[in-house]
Amino acid sequence: MEEKLDQFADQIASYIKIYFFKFVEYFQLTWLSFLFLIFSFLVVMFTTCALKSTVEFFEKRYIEKTKDYRLINYPLRYRIYNLFIYYFISEAFVSMIINFVKYRKVYVIHNYIFTFIENIPVIIISFIIVKGIFVYIKKKLQKKGLK
Repeated sequence: MEEKLDQFADQIASYIKIYFFKFVEYFQLTWLSFLFLIFSFLVVMFTTCALKSTVEFFEKRYIEKTKDYRLINYPLRYRIYNLFIYYFISEAFVSMIINFVKYRKVYVIHNYIFTFIENIPVIIISFIIVKGIFVYIKKKLQKKGLK
């Protein structure tokens, strides 16, 4: 049984190696551009984690300062803001990959700046929609006698 598992693992490793080199060959990657691609992915992951922890930190700080525990009862707000953050970062990452495939170059910082500029209307509209949803929820809760 263990020999079959070892053979299966070796087969998977050989497939990964073959497809990795086909990927590198197809996109005419140099090792430097491949490292830039990995680096940009790590930047996206780090930025996502940093933004999520920043949101959590300020929510906890707000609760401690104001003793307003209603924020804990609104996981919807927290989820929507997180989804918005993840949307922006993943959209930036996807457009960076599209630029990479089109031009065979990796634009990391350039792409984040232009993605942000392109998405300013989307960001504003998203915040207006999210704010409207919370105002609606708050009014519904006030009608039911909950605050």
